[in-house]
Amino acid sequence: MKKIILYIIFVYTLNIICLPLFAEENTLTVEQKKEINALGNKIVYLATHKNTAKACFLASEMINKYPKDPNAYFSFAFANFHAGNSEKAIEYYKKCIEFDKKYHEAYFNIGLVKYSQKKYKEAIKYYTKAIKITTKNSKYKKENALAYSNRALAKYFNNNLKGALKDYNKSLSIMPYYKGVDHVYFNRGLCKYDLGDKSGADEDFNTAIKLNPDFKYIYYDKKG
Repeated sequence: MKKIILYIIFVYTLNIICLPLFAEENTLTVEQKKEINALGNKIVYLATHKNTAKACFLASEMINKYPKDPNAYFSFAFANFHAGNSEKAIEYYKKCIEFDKKYHEAYFNIGLVKYSQKKYKEAIKYYTKAIKITTKNSKYKKENALAYSNRALAKYFNNNLKGALKDYNKSLSIMPYYKGVDHVYFNRGLCKYDLGDKSGADEDFNTAIKLNPDFKYIYYDKKG
């Protein structure tokens, strides 16, 4: 095996269309809710298009204007993560959770930060919290599948291959097809390969290639 490439699914969307229940919500007007939604989307765009300074500034202003809105803290954390400020991102994701204990995106994204720091056990812990919340609500089916697939990757790097395979299987049983699921099939194939299931690995690699032809180059390099 020449090369192993693993993929992780990142969630770049904010849960800001339906505001969580907290004390200040009843005082927000329709226009304020629209403003929060628009600001959140703008911050995500800026942060993911290499304008993190402006994203952090706007998120800071959002906190000043809506100090009890968990979405503001989530936005600030998100912007800081993309600016390379991992610890500050964790701090503000946790502030977001203080206002809404069921804000599963915050748990999920702390998992992402911990994963990026190679703190796989901690990443697993936060993905598990996201899984518990999203399992209870059918409208979060995709988020639930993503949390399982990301926890699988953390388990893989934590040398728990059987646990990783179980999570990949669960993720794909929840949602076998969606944009980006090709990465999950490919990663499960790598997991099966390392567990000695070569035929199962080939099946997953072929599924990934059907969904995303670019994977054939990685697959052939791996076999070479």
